[in-house]
Amino acid sequence: MIFDYGFSVVGKSHIKKGICCQDSHCIKKLENGWIIAAVADGVGSAKNSHIGSKIAAETVVNFCEECMPWDYNLISIKSMMRTAYNYAYKLIIKESERSEEPIESYDTTLSMVIYDGQRIIYGHSGDGAIIGLNTFGDYVVITRPQKGCDGVSVIPLRSGYTQWVIDSYDEDLASVILVTDGMLETICPYLLRDFDNKIDHAYIALASFFADPSAISDDNASAIRKSIGKFITADEDYCIDEFYERFSRILKEHLYEGVDEIIKKYKQNNYPITLMQNEQDDKTVVGLLNTNLKFDDKDGDFYLEPDWNSLQDVLNRKIYPHMYDKEAKPVVKQNEVNAEKKETPIEPNPKASDEIIKLDSSTCGSPE
Repeated sequence: MIFDYGFSVVGKSHIKKGICCQDSHCIKKLENGWIIAAVADGVGSAKNSHIGSKIAAETVVNFCEECMPWDYNLISIKSMMRTAYNYAYKLIIKESERSEEPIESYDTTLSMVIYDGQRIIYGHSGDGAIIGLNTFGDYVVITRPQKGCDGVSVIPLRSGYTQWVIDSYDEDLASVILVTDGMLETICPYLLRDFDNKIDHAYIALASFFADPSAISDDNASAIRKSIGKFITADEDYCIDEFYERFSRILKEHLYEGVDEIIKKYKQNNYPITLMQNEQDDKTVVGLLNTNLKFDDKDGDFYLEPDWNSLQDVLNRKIYPHMYDKEAKPVVKQNEVNAEKKETPIEPNPKASDEIIKLDSSTCGSPE
C-alpha cells in the first residue's frame, strides 16, 4: 500500500505575531492507485500569501486529477502539469483582481508530485523541496531551492514558466516527501550540506522518521500518522519517547544488532527533537510511502548520530581560515565563531526580510 500523510502547522514566529499559517498542502488518490500531492508556502512578507498558497496547492492537484491523460504517457503528463501550474497562477491573478490587492501580496511557492508507487513526475517552484528514498536505501534531495539574486529572497510561482521545473526522476523511490523551506532546513541541517557541490544531505534520524515505510501496516497506519502529526507540532509537552519508539522500530527493520546503543547516543542530546522544536517557520510535510517496495538495508554507521562539533569545525575552517594558525588550532573561541555566524547546529537562521518587493524580468525573488 501507499501510506500517505500531510500536515501544515503554524510556526512559532507566526503565533507570536498573530499571523495565520501561510503553508498549504493537498493530496488526492487516483482510481489506479497513483497519488497526486502538492505543498505551497506563502511568502512571509506577502499579506495574502495564505490565500495564494491554498489556491496553488489545491488547483494543481485537482487539475491533474481531472485532466490526467488516458494513456498515462510521460510526455503528456509533464505537459499537463505545466498547464496546471499556469492555471493555478491564473486563478491567483483572478483573485488579485477580484480583491483589488497587488498580485505580489499572493506570492507563494509550489512543489508537487505524481507518484505511482515507484517513480515520480514532479513540478517545483520556490525554496521548498522534494526528497526521495531510493531502492538503494539512500535519501536524495531531488530539487534545489530557488532563491533570488541576493541568495535570500525566494523565487515564487509568479516568476513564471521559465523558472518552473517540470521533470521526472529516473530512479525507483520507496517513498517521497514534500516539504516547505522550514522543514527543509530542519531535515537537512546546514552542517550536513556539501557546500562545494551545493548538495543538501538529509539528517538520517529525521528523514527515516518521515520517509521510511518500514514497520507500517494497515493495523498501525492510523497511529503512525497521528505520531507524525504530533512530532511536526513538537510543542513543549511533546513526549520524546514517541519519536524514539518509531525510530527504534525502523532501525530494527534494518539492523540485527546495535539499535539500543544507537538510540542511546541520540538521546544524549536529543537533536532531532530540538531541531523540530527550534524551527520558527510554518512547517509542512507531505509523505507518500510505499510499504510494498523493497529497498536495500544500510549498516549501522548509516544511522549513527553525526559528530556535530567536528562538522562545525570543518565548516568554520572553510569560512574563517584566517582564524586558524599553522597547527590548525582555533585562534578564537568556538562560541565567538558561532556568535559571528549567528547559527548553531540546532537553530536554523530566522527569515531575513519582511519587506515586499516587486519582481522585474530577472530572477530576483520575493523576500521571505
